[in-house]
Amino acid sequence: MLRIISVTVVAWIAASCQNSSPSKTEWVQSYPGDAFEIADSQCRMAALAQQRGLYARGTPDFVADARLRNAVRTEKSYNHCMDSSGWTRTP
Repeated sequence: MLRIISVTVVAWIAASCQNSSPSKTEWVQSYPGDAFEIADSQCRMAALAQQRGLYARGTPDFVADARLRNAVRTEKSYNHCMDSSGWTRTP
């Protein structure tokens, strides 16, 4: 029972990482560059291009871990792209 709950929690975290859409209020422009909407759309495309094809086979824990790592990789790629576009996430 504990394993099912832990897999469910990890899958929920992974889904929330991928489906979270940042708003302009979460970002501050640190130096002149593209408008938020332009930088956001370009960085979303770049982050999606960084996703690896996800085919995980094995125990439920292994599959959930693979999904979580893919979501974290995508989020990091998006954040790095926004930083390089002149936008910094507010704390």
